[in-house]
Amino acid sequence: NMCNKQGQINAGTIPLAQSQGQPGGLSLDQQAAAARLAAEQEAVKKSIDELAKEAAERSDIAGRMDDIVEEMEEVIKDLRHRGADERTLERQERILSRMLDVQKSLHRQEFEERRKSTTGEDIVRTSPHQLPEDLGERRDILQQQLLRALNQPYPKEYESLIKAYFHNLRERTHPESR
Repeated sequence: NMCNKQGQINAGTIPLAQSQGQPGGLSLDQQAAAARLAAEQEAVKKSIDELAKEAAERSDIAGRMDDIVEEMEEVIKDLRHRGADERTLERQERILSRMLDVQKSLHRQEFEERRKSTTGEDIVRTSPHQLPEDLGERRDILQQQLLRALNQPYPKEYESLIKAYFHNLRERTHPESR
């Protein structure tokens, strides 16, 4: 957000720097625009100051932020006293470039992978159910008995009862076959 705001300040300063060389100095409108830009730059500087205090433990970032604050102070002086010139624009570009570098460093820090070691521990797991002793052969035996029983000569009225009997027997002994 601060980088976007700095980019807007930089863009607003360009017309002031271009009109700086004109005779008669800055118009009242241009002076008001310079004062407004100086106030906006001051607000961004305060935000950077606060961020620098929060990141004080990281010397690599804190040092760069101090440089940004110094450059911003110079830009604020320029805008309040002289308006903007080529040197002001160069400072603003350095400010934005450094802000983007700090942003990248902070972003990279957030995603930095840290290795963590832990002491090994015993893991107790329950074993899966044991295989049936007949290894599933009992099912085959029941099917063979059913086929044999159906091939026996029984009266037709008993045939459906016999099939139902073996079917129920199979379901009770092997519920997973449903």
